[in-house]
Amino acid sequence: MHFLAIFDFHYFARKQYNKYVMGQLLPLDDQLRHDKGEKMKSIAKVFFLVAICLPTVAIAGDGYKITGQSGIMFFVAIDATQKNNEDIYRFAVVEACAGKAICQVQYWVGNAPSKFPLTDAQVTAKLVHWQQNLNTGLRLWLVKCSSSNLFTKERECM
Repeated sequence: MHFLAIFDFHYFARKQYNKYVMGQLLPLDDQLRHDKGEKMKSIAKVFFLVAICLPTVAIAGDGYKITGQSGIMFFVAIDATQKNNEDIYRFAVVEACAGKAICQVQYWVGNAPSKFPLTDAQVTAKLVHWQQNLNTGLRLWLVKCSSSNLFTKERECM
């Protein structure tokens, strides 16, 4: 008799238990299906976001090449087709300065040197220079303003 009482109570509780979802009272079986559906929708959203972000990650390496390094200084060649794309410069900063408190990145369009010393022609051809010192809060774009309109709101001219 004890077993039947527990079974009857469980059956009654399951039959009567309702949950308020989206303005409707749902029986427990429907709640479980609804919760599973919500989880599937969440998983689908995550996959959708990953699918959207993958091309951005794949493109991040395109458009520039780190050609060399000397101490805290990195040399970067920007593809001529991307020379006005500020995001390409930022991608290079993220790659070159990852995990570094103090970092500098110098940019040339087309070809970039790989080490010091720079020739006069390379100094003249340099288009952008990034400086960062996270210890002091310095984050600065230096741009050859006579040749470029990059970073107009956050730059100093060189």
